[in-house]
Amino acid sequence: IAGVVNSALDTSSLNTRIEITFDVPEESKQSVKTAIKDVGTYGIDAEEALEGVRRQWALNKDASDEANAAVVKGAALIASNYAAIDFTELVQEANEIGAALNISNEEALGMVNTLLKMGFPPEQLDIIAEYGEQLAIAGYNAEEVQNILAASVETKSWNIDNLLDGLKEAKIGLSEFGNEIPKVLDDLLKKTDISAEQMKTWGAAVAKGGEEGSLAMVEVAKALAGVEDATLRNELGVQVFGTKFEDQGMKLVDTLLVAEQGTANL
Repeated sequence: IAGVVNSALDTSSLNTRIEITFDVPEESKQSVKTAIKDVGTYGIDAEEALEGVRRQWALNKDASDEANAAVVKGAALIASNYAAIDFTELVQEANEIGAALNISNEEALGMVNTLLKMGFPPEQLDIIAEYGEQLAIAGYNAEEVQNILAASVETKSWNIDNLLDGLKEAKIGLSEFGNEIPKVLDDLLKKTDISAEQMKTWGAAVAKGGEEGSLAMVEVAKALAGVEDATLRNELGVQVFGTKFEDQGMKLVDTLLVAEQGTANL
């Protein structure tokens, strides 16, 4: 059926649609036609192929035809392997992920493909860009973001968006500790080997962001994981991560520690 539909756009109809809907120079039109046909070979519906290719070229006017063609072919391959993924939406997501993490669209697709193979839920691809941008602001680079997302899969940290919300809130909370340690937390820290001064130093690093900030988050996670008293760990978890350590706090700590080991490579 896909072949029949594609054939309907092989002649004047395809040329007309490109003329009307594509804002590309004349020399790019043949590349666009070829890309649409190539996408169709992966079983993508002709209308969807047309729209996905149009969107890629529209969102990347400064990219070469070769680069854009590589992205749509990669997106078509991924979409053909996962029933829950829409080709056009994947093209959009790749653009958003690339922008959020300052990587190319092709690298963004590579990240998506790696995460999907590990078991990342196809229906939650939109959170890669959404939280990727927040993690990037927090100081994590693209590889570290991928590691955190991959670690969330390995540690069975579902629902992922809840986990990443926790990471975002932990970053905000720790940043505030750089200025002042609340009395409740100070009293709890006195029962551990973690000094208030050390927590303040970590907080300042997290507030600063960059590699120093992401490493500080890991150090905090390690320190809390090392507290032997379960009740005290939970109380610290509430103060630092906003949730009991044995609940989402444990998932968050596990994710940070697994991510630090580099479970995935960009």
